[in-house]
Amino acid sequence: MKCAEFGKRYADDLAKAGERLGNSPADPRFAYNLELNTCVVRAGYLNHGKLYVFIADSLTGETLFDMSGNDPSKQSEFNQAETRLMGPSESDLAGKLIKSPQTLPDQK
Repeated sequence: MKCAEFGKRYADDLAKAGERLGNSPADPRFAYNLELNTCVVRAGYLNHGKLYVFIADSLTGETLFDMSGNDPSKQSEFNQAETRLMGPSESDLAGKLIKSPQTLPDQK
């Protein structure tokens, strides 16, 4: 089974449990962490306007990093942990490509 499948199953189970408690699930993200040799998932939920997100080992359920609330300083710390544990996000990669476009060689 691929990491995305483990992560999706983990996030889906969390979302189902959270919805019973009135939580709205956050969009999950999945990755393989080579250093830890495991699958990781970013998941979370919104409850009465309060955000709770975390990064966990989707195979064991161990929380690797978490954040609750909407504090900008915590958001920055979480983003750094997410990049360290999961690699850059697609939006980070797209932003880097836009900021430093590659030039193609002239075609003759």
